[in-house]
Amino acid sequence: MGPDRSMRIYVAGHRGLAGGAVLRELQRQRYTNLLVRTHSELDLEDARPTQRFFAEQRPEVVFLCAAKVGGILANNTYPADFLLRNLLIEANVIRAAHVGPFDERYRIAADMDHMLRLFEVRGVRSHYLPRVIVHMRAGGLSNRSLRNIWRANMETWRSLRQHGFHVGPWFIGRKILRKIPQLFFRREAR
Repeated sequence: MGPDRSMRIYVAGHRGLAGGAVLRELQRQRYTNLLVRTHSELDLEDARPTQRFFAEQRPEVVFLCAAKVGGILANNTYPADFLLRNLLIEANVIRAAHVGPFDERYRIAADMDHMLRLFEVRGVRSHYLPRVIVHMRAGGLSNRSLRNIWRANMETWRSLRQHGFHVGPWFIGRKILRKIPQLFFRREAR
């Protein structure tokens, strides 16, 4: 059984030297579902269009050959600019390809929702550690006020249910009760 030549393959940067070579080789090997976009069609430095593209096209394989490039003079004149723009392209593509963007409906618990998608979408497994390994600093947005404690826990509950983790109200009630003392007794991270 050979490779599936109809799988969706995205070649980012197909007009460049490396991306062009990758695209030609895939065409030579008769892959039929090749996805390409020019910079004017898809700016990979912009997270939202990148995430939208990945959500709509759902590529199965990604060749990341896109980059901000310049000649020797440009690279010497603006070295940090080239590095930062290329890191941004890489970060946007990697995030979009793996689990998608942070869900902006979660104002406080977006990080929790993002982690849950790792479990759901990528099949990441967890393992219980029977001891505390990190003491978090109290005083973040999620425990700044009773209202925020309530909102963060309601967002967490909604996210858990959205991703197939069925927990009862007792789970959130217990979390809320454990957070309330943090309003009064703040400690620094260790």
